[in-house]
Amino acid sequence: MPSLGETMEWGILIHHLVEEGCSFSIGDDLYEVENEKTTLVVEAMVEGTVARWTAPLGKELPVGTVIAVVVEPGAKFTPGEVDELLAREAGVEEEPEHNPKPNEESNSLERSSESSSEGRRLRVMPKARVRAGELGIDLSTVTGTGREGSITLEDVEASGASRSAEDWSDRGEQVKLGLVHRTMADRMARSWAEIPHFTESNLVDGTGLLARNASTADEISLNDLLVAAVVRAVVRTPRVNASYRDDTLVVYDDVNLAIAVATEEGLFAPVVKRAQELELEQLAEEVHRVTTAAHQRTLTPEEVDTGTITVSNLGMYGVDFGTPIVTHRQSAVVFFGSLKERPFASDGLVVARPSLYVTVAFDHRAIDGLLGAQFLGALTEELEEF
Repeated sequence: MPSLGETMEWGILIHHLVEEGCSFSIGDDLYEVENEKTTLVVEAMVEGTVARWTAPLGKELPVGTVIAVVVEPGAKFTPGEVDELLAREAGVEEEPEHNPKPNEESNSLERSSESSSEGRRLRVMPKARVRAGELGIDLSTVTGTGREGSITLEDVEASGASRSAEDWSDRGEQVKLGLVHRTMADRMARSWAEIPHFTESNLVDGTGLLARNASTADEISLNDLLVAAVVRAVVRTPRVNASYRDDTLVVYDDVNLAIAVATEEGLFAPVVKRAQELELEQLAEEVHRVTTAAHQRTLTPEEVDTGTITVSNLGMYGVDFGTPIVTHRQSAVVFFGSLKERPFASDGLVVARPSLYVTVAFDHRAIDGLLGAQFLGALTEELEEF
């Protein structure tokens, strides 16, 4: 399983495009892979013949998992030779089955007797043994699905998940999260745990925004105007377009704007590359293109995981205010609330005026309060002076 992006950890083999026993050339389509961001066809880097597909279709596989055995064009091989090669690659180890001592708890005795026969030896992958120890799982209770019944890491994880589900089975419906949702959960938890967040907010007069939106072409939406304002504000305060890495601040040359997009599969953040070079019409067209690709799962690796700042707009769903989470390798995320009439003080009077809350979350390791205020001030000006 190849890594199709910096942060890819898992992939799903969708289709075999070359059958076993068939040859292929450099550049031929070999197989189709789905990860948490997109679906891609993988091309051959060498020529050869597919001896065996070794990984199941439709199952989540860690990056680096062996999914096929390929031989040189015209090479002769036997199924036994393929088996030996895979066994060496897997590094399968054997250990004797655990036989509980008489003084161990009775439920352990029952589980062992039910799940295995006397004297059977277990074939266990090294990583699976380590993980079983972490989860406190007796390997004799795990059914191996690997080659020749070997217990894999996935088998141990499944056993742990099953045991956890049993503990909670009487408390509600158990919904298994897909790859996209799990990846989002893992990354957000990591971001929240590792990045010291602080937020700053402004209530922005939206009169100019509405007037500009009414005067633009139908192809340009209110969201496009919000995105354009963010790009302009970043150009005015380029230090926010940065990332904190090991006591070093990396300030990016280009504004690669990530757009948060909610789909049926989960949350995606497709990237508009070099947004500072685009005119409003071009920016609107590119935002539409990448958001459509996110919904269709056709994003390329270059269109994900390369953002330098993120925009999240939930105003269209009636949300007034939010506190977003900064993405790893970025230092800021901009959140837009709903644009609607609110009491607004103007020239000593309180009037009804269209307005919206804008909140920016920052990584305090890279950005201090003053720089954050300068960026938010620049963004407010860009929004109000449309």
